[in-house]
Amino acid sequence: MDTIVLGIHVLLAALLVGPQFLLFYAVVPSTWLITDERLRRSVTAVVTQRFGWMAGGSIVGLILTGMYQFNSELVGSDIRGDMMSYGFGPIFIAKMVALVAQIGRAHV
Repeated sequence: MDTIVLGIHVLLAALLVGPQFLLFYAVVPSTWLITDERLRRSVTAVVTQRFGWMAGGSIVGLILTGMYQFNSELVGSDIRGDMMSYGFGPIFIAKMVALVAQIGRAHV
């Protein structure tokens, strides 16, 4: 079960990060080619709304699968109690800060 949840977690991470690159490098620059301002705004609104739904679902799924993994038997209570003693502690904290920043930025 832990392997399946890990696979879902990685898939959700790819669904969150991949489209961000697609939006930045392909979709937004291609909308600059649309000369009609109303059409450009409509296209941008549709794309960003659909991306928002996918990103929101991915974030919820990432939080749920991440909490499952963090509370699983593979991560002992001694590790949860003193994460900074391990190599992944600072990386985990950085991930959580980035997640909070992304969620906070989405609501601005």
